[in-house]
Amino acid sequence: MGYSYDLTTHASALVNSTVRSAKAKVLEAREKIASHGRVLSVDAQEALIRQLRQVRCINDIDAIEITISNNPFGYGVVVSELGTGTALRAGLLVGDVIMEINGYAVSTHEEALARLRQIQSAEYVFSLASKAHEVVVDKEEPGELLLTLANPKAGAGVEVRKVESGGLAAKAGLRAGDRILSANGSLVDDHLAAMTVIDSTPRWLQLVLAESQSSDPGEILLSRC
Repeated sequence: MGYSYDLTTHASALVNSTVRSAKAKVLEAREKIASHGRVLSVDAQEALIRQLRQVRCINDIDAIEITISNNPFGYGVVVSELGTGTALRAGLLVGDVIMEINGYAVSTHEEALARLRQIQSAEYVFSLASKAHEVVVDKEEPGELLLTLANPKAGAGVEVRKVESGGLAAKAGLRAGDRILSANGSLVDDHLAAMTVIDSTPRWLQLVLAESQSSDPGEILLSRC
């Protein structure tokens, strides 16, 4: 008896499987958010799922060297300080917002630290709320920074109000509308405090920027130490 392979049926099955998987993730996110007494619209829940960035790190509580704080601007907890340990090497950044640790939603720093101590698997898996990234400026290069900051109307960090063409900030890739979450390893929530850090830095200026609103919301980034 000959074997007949229906490509259309197979493709349809794959699409249906993908849709079911996506719906399952949405339902799981809703359950976790609801368990913490929070209400989000369906669009907001799906947006959170699409924007997840995962960082994986060896399970060693003594080597991770991370400080976590409550998030005053929404869900999850904030990475407020990093040493030179495994968390830094894995790709976590000061200003990152951790939504889950190994699939468990976390809403306070006490809860997050308790999860880190309880997890028995070989790795920590941090699910982050956005894809923050780091920009490094060499202030010893010829020229000036030519950067203007302002306090945002809402949310974390400080807003880049103006970047002048030809300045060091522009050369490093900064642009108007960017949101700076931390400078040289310190969270910033006031433009004057941010400028103090920037002005007092003799050479290497490390800025962590929030995810741009124009980036692809469907991408999931994976990092591993």
